[in-house]
Amino acid sequence: MLSPSRELEFLKFLDTLGQYLRSTRDPRKALTFALREGRTFFDAESGCIAVAEAAKDARVLIALRRDDWDLAHIGRFIRHTRPPVRSDVVLAPIRRRGAAWGAMAFRRASPPFGHDDGRLLARVTAVVSDAIQSMDRERMLE
Repeated sequence: MLSPSRELEFLKFLDTLGQYLRSTRDPRKALTFALREGRTFFDAESGCIAVAEAAKDARVLIALRRDDWDLAHIGRFIRHTRPPVRSDVVLAPIRRRGAAWGAMAFRRASPPFGHDDGRLLARVTAVVSDAIQSMDRERMLE
């Protein structure tokens, strides 16, 4: 369970994220902003957005620093094949065009990520997914 101060901090983070997402029409800029702000919120050492590749591991689309990501692990997460839980990595899905598309991932050595971190990140990626899908729909109407 989150402390009231952490919950307030998260709500402020979501508000800032939502304001930015409403003001941009570029999915890559939206993903980069969410990743950068998320890394700060989750006090992570590194972060990435990885996307699914057909019949392969995932591939890194955006990374905040050069890092060796376990792309097989992230790929299994995106494809819903239940990879083992790791305490040093938190993952949440990103949907695009109505389907599983990618994942946002953060890594830190200490303290380990907990269940609340995964739940909060899933709320973040749900907001990001909705915004990106709206951007895609707007582009289709143009």
